[in-house]
Amino acid sequence: MSRILHPALLGLLFAVLIASLFVSGLAYAATSWPGQSGNPVGYAAYGPLGTTPWPGGAFRSGTAANPTVYTGYVFAGPQTISGSYIQFISCDFNSGTGGVNVTGSNITFTGDRFQSNNVEDDNVQISGGTNITFSYVSFTPLTSFYTAPPGSVWPSAGAGQNTTTQTTDVNAINGNDGYEYGLNIISGGPVTVDHCDFWGFGNAVVFYSTTAQMNITNNWIHDAANASSQGYHTDGPGYLNGGSGPSNVLVQGNVIASLGNTNGLAFQAATSGYNNIQLVGNYLSGFGFTVAAGAPGNTHLTNSSVTQNVWGTDVEPVWNPLYGNSWTAGTNSTWTCNTLAFRPGTTWTDGDGWTPPSSINGEYWVPTSAIASTTDWNGNTSCPPQAPTGLTAAVQ
Repeated sequence: MSRILHPALLGLLFAVLIASLFVSGLAYAATSWPGQSGNPVGYAAYGPLGTTPWPGGAFRSGTAANPTVYTGYVFAGPQTISGSYIQFISCDFNSGTGGVNVTGSNITFTGDRFQSNNVEDDNVQISGGTNITFSYVSFTPLTSFYTAPPGSVWPSAGAGQNTTTQTTDVNAINGNDGYEYGLNIISGGPVTVDHCDFWGFGNAVVFYSTTAQMNITNNWIHDAANASSQGYHTDGPGYLNGGSGPSNVLVQGNVIASLGNTNGLAFQAATSGYNNIQLVGNYLSGFGFTVAAGAPGNTHLTNSSVTQNVWGTDVEPVWNPLYGNSWTAGTNSTWTCNTLAFRPGTTWTDGDGWTPPSSINGEYWVPTSAIASTTDWNGNTSCPPQAPTGLTAAVQ
């Protein structure tokens, strides 16, 4: 019997294909960024959630040829998911003040929602889990507090407001009602996160000193929790812990934009590691510094690339687009083909007194205090056309 793949799974396969196209040097284009019309993310882009209460009991392992599939269940309270070859489809995980811990192998989440009010820990954590995939999944606060971010617009609440101040229920959720870590990857992998929706977090995706491949592709990461309530350092995907950083990380085709106080891309302050970090084709805006690519600290990205990203003026960073207004290339690493997108009406002045003029729109984003240039950094002369980096299959 032939099997027809669900369109969301096709989207994941497309993401893998597109990653391979970048490796081979081919360019491609799409019509919209994640979160915009035409490129939906999260469970709602896959289908409605189920409403069947989970009756309890242990999760049953399947096999590669015959995985165990749980469809449409509602899980109440913290969960630990062990076992192997298990799929969760259109399930709603309401962890209350706890979270979901994934320790098994070959676990797939498709069209699910994880909602949590774990203000001092994770919404979802991976502790040794291997081959874990999240596709069209939403990571949110409890729906009893929020069903959508207040004042939310693409790419995030606060866009066009020319402010760095988070105001509860105006441009940020109450930090007491969110969660600290969206996806906390302590150990294990590979992990793939594709076409997912993160909001209400203190830290969106946290890596540790792993070397397994981590793929963060085509997601919308936006609307961090108000940092003042819990004292959060609000970050998007990155490494936060000051020791040996991760290697083999692909962050590609995402929208990462929010008011916040730390880093949108947060590869910072490691003492070693950061090999094969590919930061490719993302739309970036806001936070404290929008990007920390191996700074602060002396551990720079090796065998890595920061390429084809677009930095937008939609959300004002507290300080600057780039940590320290500079980037140091480690061995075999490049900064190429990154550009700027000016939002009409931008009047903000960041911590160094720079107000972006409309003339920067479409110019190159260079890792110097100049920020904008009509020529690319370091003499690069070959840049494919800028476009959202991801293909989206039609979803039903």
